[in-house]
Amino acid sequence: MTTPPTSLPARLDHLTLRGHSDAPALLLGESKLDYAALDVAVGRLAGWLADAVPTPGARVASWTAKSRLACLLPLATARAGLVHVPVNPLLKAPQVDHIL
Repeated sequence: MTTPPTSLPARLDHLTLRGHSDAPALLLGESKLDYAALDVAVGRLAGWLADAVPTPGARVASWTAKSRLACLLPLATARAGLVHVPVNPLLKAPQVDHIL
């Protein structure tokens, strides 16, 4: 018989709360966000997503190159109660149409 884990894993959108507010959390080239700014950015995007996609559990696809948005989307969709579906930005439009 297996015993259940003593604690559940943290939700993906809670990663923004795992560091000190002024510690670097996201580094993109010369740009960086500390944990406090990351939490605010994720919250804003999550709010926008929740308004734009009001169905809990709906899928939100992204077809974008590596960028700040690409980093924020998985966290924001989780916070908004949605599911992020990243699509490889190297795929051609017909391939993406097939996936969607």
